[in-house]
Amino acid sequence: MSSSNKSFCSECGPAEVPHFLHKANQSIGVVALAFTKPLHPIVGFLNRVLSREIELAGYFALKFISIFKLIRLVDKPSNEKDTDRAKCMWKAAEEKKIKVKGVWVFGKPINVFLARLPSGKRMVFEGLPRPGGDSESLDWMDNKAIMKKKFRKAGFPVPRGEAFFTLTRAKKQFNEIRRRGMMVVVKPTLGSRSRHTRINIKTEQEFIEAFRIAKQISPYVSVEEQLLGTVHRVVLIGGKLAAVMRRDHPIVIGDGRSTIIQLVLLANRDPRRHTSAFHEIPINDEFEMALKAQNFNRNSIPDAGKKIIVGTKIGRSQGGTNVDVTDEVHLENRKLFEDIGRFLQDGLVGVDFILEDIRRSWRSQMPCGTIELNSVPFLDLHMYPFEGKPRDLSGILWDEVLRQG
Repeated sequence: MSSSNKSFCSECGPAEVPHFLHKANQSIGVVALAFTKPLHPIVGFLNRVLSREIELAGYFALKFISIFKLIRLVDKPSNEKDTDRAKCMWKAAEEKKIKVKGVWVFGKPINVFLARLPSGKRMVFEGLPRPGGDSESLDWMDNKAIMKKKFRKAGFPVPRGEAFFTLTRAKKQFNEIRRRGMMVVVKPTLGSRSRHTRINIKTEQEFIEAFRIAKQISPYVSVEEQLLGTVHRVVLIGGKLAAVMRRDHPIVIGDGRSTIIQLVLLANRDPRRHTSAFHEIPINDEFEMALKAQNFNRNSIPDAGKKIIVGTKIGRSQGGTNVDVTDEVHLENRKLFEDIGRFLQDGLVGVDFILEDIRRSWRSQMPCGTIELNSVPFLDLHMYPFEGKPRDLSGILWDEVLRQG
């Protein structure tokens, strides 16, 4: 069955979020952040000074609550309900004699874990363990608008653009970017997996529609110039470059005989697209939009060897693929990424960086830059690449936790 026949929001993809609740939660967070801003330095200081005490209190509180069956602690991941990220983390922990328990509420995992290291040290973490604990940058890392302002001030390359609450102000940014001849990207300021994101925007009508779509799940919408190149997911562990994955849009390669729709149907028969890691290429509105941007349609017959992008999102759930390129990273690019790690002072960061060729210096490929950070990156991306060398980043992460512990 084609992915396009499944019942989910086409703008979210299979990793769908409830629109109203997602937006309401972010709106409450924005308001709370504004009212509590004067307290942030104090709270941050106490969190850093008392981080170990807070973590231990959380660990024993969860253990205590589990006695009364209000939550359940499980000793191994569920094949059906846990993510591949959690499974990779759990497997690496077992290999290093680290005991991990997952927290379940109402029969479902909530992505919270308890861990006990061989030294006896106890930990509580959400998603993945953080070597060295929480950093100050963790407070703003996942906010695209704040990240861009801080990176721009620090001298790191980022796309031009800002976040907006109203369409009127956002239009001015759109017109400014278009005057420079660049295409526009519109996306939720807080969000991931390319949900409700539109690229290749040229006209005001396309922009208004994209703003409306992004606004469905986010109170603030980011309007940015579209950088040249491909998204590269960079993972920094302990401030050092651990891996780089090139994340590609859904693509097919012409053979000079087949139509694009025939090439897509053939690509969807690839057994790698029928696993938990990768999925079929959806034949939907975004498929048509991607072809239109390249002056093709589904019945076009591309020349042999011609690469055709057949989707606007890079997520695996929407037909995207990836390739490990860690061994090809140019020295200046490695330095830039590790400079970002030193700036963030955080033990675990995913950096989404757009440039055309990871083998060449970023300085020769402007405009390029960081489009977002991820505080809990999907390390399973690197364990199960579509092409290239598998890399056990969960194992590297636990090694860093043990080293710092």
